[in-house]
Amino acid sequence: MNKIKVLFLIDWPKDEDFILWKTMPGDKIDFDVIGMKFPKGTSSPLMKSLLIWPRYILVGILGFLKRKDYDIVVAWQQVEGLVFGFLKHLFNARSPRLLIMGLMYLKRSTKISESLRFRFTKYALSSVDYIGCSNSRVIEKYANLFSFNINKFGFIPSLLGIDRNPYFSTEQEGDYVFSAGRSNRDYKTLFLAIKDLDMKLVVVAQPDNLKGLPIPPNVETYYNVFGEKYLELLKKSRLIVIPLNDVEISAGQIVLWQSLSMGKAVIITESWAVMDYVEDNKDVVFVKPHESDELGEAIKDLMSNPEKRRQLGENAVNSLKTRFSWESFSNDLTLKIVNVCQGMCVDIEPKESKVSKNI
Repeated sequence: MNKIKVLFLIDWPKDEDFILWKTMPGDKIDFDVIGMKFPKGTSSPLMKSLLIWPRYILVGILGFLKRKDYDIVVAWQQVEGLVFGFLKHLFNARSPRLLIMGLMYLKRSTKISESLRFRFTKYALSSVDYIGCSNSRVIEKYANLFSFNINKFGFIPSLLGIDRNPYFSTEQEGDYVFSAGRSNRDYKTLFLAIKDLDMKLVVVAQPDNLKGLPIPPNVETYYNVFGEKYLELLKKSRLIVIPLNDVEISAGQIVLWQSLSMGKAVIITESWAVMDYVEDNKDVVFVKPHESDELGEAIKDLMSNPEKRRQLGENAVNSLKTRFSWESFSNDLTLKIVNVCQGMCVDIEPKESKVSKNI
């Protein structure tokens, strides 16, 4: 069989050292990449409209203009894939095949904007051959929402943030709690949980995340911190807390993977976003959403229990090595690409979660 020609659309500059490119099986596919530099720290809707969305649209258009050179286009970022799908539908282009790796659809509060957005999304998705979801629980929900056959959807895990060589070490463990991220975060509950505890909390976020929140005196905040400085703050922490707001929204995985790759003990809100990946009291500790008292007790317990932190960290590293390696992800993604090109698909099955499914 001839090698399949694949074009990846990404939302960062093309990087030859990216782990996925190094682990894709070269005997089955040849691939090219279109990406560009996206500004960091743009959390407001206006800044996203001015600085982020034009780049998404441009990458999608560039991919469409090169479509005749490829058997399949794989969109890492959903907006780039939707732009490609929209153009494919508009111009009645039957090829190439199109796979979107991660769809997340959040309804808007205003009827007009939601109606237009829904119509555009459904129009674009009608030309997508396979729609990946990093959260297996939304697959049926999206199939019903857009009135598509459920076989058009499948689970593709989100592994950005996982180190290729996870490790466990307590050598650089500090004395503070660490929390980071801007998407779907519930810092209000975290601040209520930490305000009366005799310990420091370090938060890396965007100003919009903390707007209007009273910040306790034992909380140290950092804005627009990325790269090595961010990783250093994470690495030197004793405990990671990832507080999530809406349990149905897929968020928090990147900070989760970065933390677990370093063997850190993690407390995270029990939500759809993480149930396909980790188990309660084995890899992480789950807490119920918006329960500050429960979160405070979990923080006190783990901060004072080095053996429990060690066990969680070691379990998490072992899980990453055995179940979520980039090599296995690349092989599974390649299998999907081959099967989509052949007009069929075999899903990557998520593991069965042992935590409650009735959030």
